[in-house]
Amino acid sequence: MGDKHSDDIVSSSASQEFILPADCTNDDKELQWAFRKLDATLLAVIILSNVLNSMDRSNLGLSKVAGLEGDTGMSGSDFNIVVSAMYPTYLLFMLPSNLVLRKVGARFWLSFITVIWGIINMSMAFAKNKTDFIICRLFLGAAESGATP
Repeated sequence: MGDKHSDDIVSSSASQEFILPADCTNDDKELQWAFRKLDATLLAVIILSNVLNSMDRSNLGLSKVAGLEGDTGMSGSDFNIVVSAMYPTYLLFMLPSNLVLRKVGARFWLSFITVIWGIINMSMAFAKNKTDFIICRLFLGAAESGATP
């Protein structure tokens, strides 16, 4: 247990092993500072992402109040169908998206799905009817599924 190699390994929560340089130990102050800085940065990005996600979800409700149903010709429960259309693809793509995240890395994958999520949200501005909204919401569910592993 006390050999040099086993002391230089730090396990992450994803059960991957990262080998640290020989001069770094788990008690090294600089290493702790680096991890703390990284954690603070990631936490800020995750909080911002969740705030934008909740704003996105509330904007659809606000657009209903502003006259979305009348502008797009929806009636009755059409709006409820549009709102709930994202959940089947959200559930369907959750596991594959997290497998891709593990394979290609968080840096690329989270950036990619964030850009795709933004493009899909912008494309909802050009939706003219119920079908357009449902298609956008289906793609939105697929894009959002990888944001919350």
